[in-house]
Amino acid sequence: MSEQTSSKAPRVIIDCGVLEGSWMHTPGKSDIATFLGVPFAKPPVGELRWRAPEPPDSWAEVRQAKSFGPACSQPVMGEDGFRSMIAEAFEVDIPEPLPLDYSEDCLYLNVYSESLDPQKRRPVMVWIHGGSFQFGTGAGYDPQHLVRKGVVIVTINYRLGALGFLAHPELSAESAHGVSGNYGQLDQIESLKWVKRNIAVFGGDPDNVTIFGESAGGQAVTQLMVSPPAAGLFHRAISESGIGLQVHMLLRKPGVVPFSAESRGEAFAKTVGAQDLAALRRMDVDSLVKAAAVFPGVTGPIIDGYALVEHPAQSFREAHVYPVPFMLGSNGEEGTALYWGSPMVEIPPPVDSTEKYRAAIRQVFTSDADRVLALYPAANEKEMLASSKDMLGDSLFGAQAHYVARHLALAGQAPYLYFFTRKPAGRAGEILGAFHASEISYVFGTNVLGMPTEDDLKMSGTMMDYWVQFARTGDPNGSNRPPWTPFDVGRNQYMEFGRVAAMADVSRMEKYALLEAFFDRYPEVVPEI
Repeated sequence: MSEQTSSKAPRVIIDCGVLEGSWMHTPGKSDIATFLGVPFAKPPVGELRWRAPEPPDSWAEVRQAKSFGPACSQPVMGEDGFRSMIAEAFEVDIPEPLPLDYSEDCLYLNVYSESLDPQKRRPVMVWIHGGSFQFGTGAGYDPQHLVRKGVVIVTINYRLGALGFLAHPELSAESAHGVSGNYGQLDQIESLKWVKRNIAVFGGDPDNVTIFGESAGGQAVTQLMVSPPAAGLFHRAISESGIGLQVHMLLRKPGVVPFSAESRGEAFAKTVGAQDLAALRRMDVDSLVKAAAVFPGVTGPIIDGYALVEHPAQSFREAHVYPVPFMLGSNGEEGTALYWGSPMVEIPPPVDSTEKYRAAIRQVFTSDADRVLALYPAANEKEMLASSKDMLGDSLFGAQAHYVARHLALAGQAPYLYFFTRKPAGRAGEILGAFHASEISYVFGTNVLGMPTEDDLKMSGTMMDYWVQFARTGDPNGSNRPPWTPFDVGRNQYMEFGRVAAMADVSRMEKYALLEAFFDRYPEVVPEI
């Protein structure tokens, strides 16, 4: 049930009780009902630290939903290098993302709707934020422009870093499924269960839910597409600059990396002086987060045999994927603002000389190294740096998106593939190009980096229309937009969002072919995780 009138605060009744939200007023626009800081699970604190999320408790009084819940505890400096690079290129100060409160008690979501009429049954879009699975919050996005195009938007938090992904033998032993880690992914699944139970009273259609996200959020989308516990909880998927074919640890044995997730958890416990699981749970959250930030291998998704049952490269090669309509893509210069000193994530940074660069390429690509060095040359330090950034972007994003599109098309599940090449004007465009996350402003119709041009606004409107139409029907085409054809192996084209939106031939095939051959080397997961 819901209550809506612009003269008083909007209210809805969900399965836990009554929520009172507030109105978002924009001059000349329709009002949007917002419900912020809504709990979708019990606070994962105390004995619930490193347990699967549980549904929230009910409340008797009207619960105020007018302010964001805390972000998950995280290294507050977060993506400072990434943000600083962008701020310097644009010559602007980037405001600190909201909220400024951080807590282990973080499992909250936000709902935005133009109508609370359950009969409207509008498409629902659930946004999963990025941030390397270590940073970020669902509160850092303004979805009002998408909402006014006829969808209900939900943004979520989930557990990050070691709070979201620590594995340990004692945690596995107490689990009903005999596994540990991937709590952040289970949080995402729990939020989708909440949406299924409750979104109708916000005017949304529980039978038409699109999950979409960027960077780590895009990777979360692809992992939900192959995750058994996520079955039936969404109906379409959009991944922006995030697939996740790179290294994934196995739970109990070495795999692509020479250690298991559980062994890393044991090593971490030893490092922080925790003798057992009880001591880890007593550890104050700030100390835990700080220690995990400098301890590799305890802050990202793992192949646990439950939430993630096999290497994602294998899942997409063999089409072990929920057959939902899928849109995915990447940006032209993903590596410019992300480069941290390594040409590929499999090579430990820093690679600070041409000699180290060439040696690293030969170590990783073995018999293909000469071809890789011809495509990503390093005759001098300047060229090495440019090639490293190009390889980082291609290997983590562009080639991965093409790899997935190609294999799904071969299996008869052809997705809609895009390539975003629109560069900011002036100095920022020269330095960064179409950098990582730059498409988000266009997808949400917002811009915190300066005044958009008329052409920017037009492109943003086009992209929002594609995204919303895809959420509505599973096909982005409609109205007077340029036709977007599903990916076909023979044609090998994508929708390019550059100066204009138009279908174009995939432009980096020689590079992609070498990188995709590398992805084929990821071993299949043996039964013992």
